[in-house]
Amino acid sequence: MIFNNDLQKIYPDIYTTEALAYLSVLSHFNREIKDLLTKRMKRRTDRQINNERINFLDSSAFIPGTNINRQDARDGKFEGAVIPADLQRQ
Repeated sequence: MIFNNDLQKIYPDIYTTEALAYLSVLSHFNREIKDLLTKRMKRRTDRQINNERINFLDSSAFIPGTNINRQDARDGKFEGAVIPADLQRQ
C-alpha cells in the first residue's frame, strides 16, 4: 500500500503493522468500488451527451451483485443482515 504525505512516518501509532495488514485484506473492496464508480460516471456522462433520462432496471431484473430482483427489493421481499443494536435506534 502507498500512503501520501509520509502518513506512516507521521502517525506510526495509527499505521501499525496490524492496522496495515487489516487494510491490505480490505483493499480488494476498494478496487471493486472504484470500478463501479467508473462505470457509473460513464453511464452518467453518456446520458448527458445523449440527453437521456435515467433508466431503471426492469422489475424482473436482478440487482447486480445480488440474487434479489428489483420488484422483490421494492416490495421488501428479502432478508438482510441483522441491524446492529447501535444502529437500530436511528
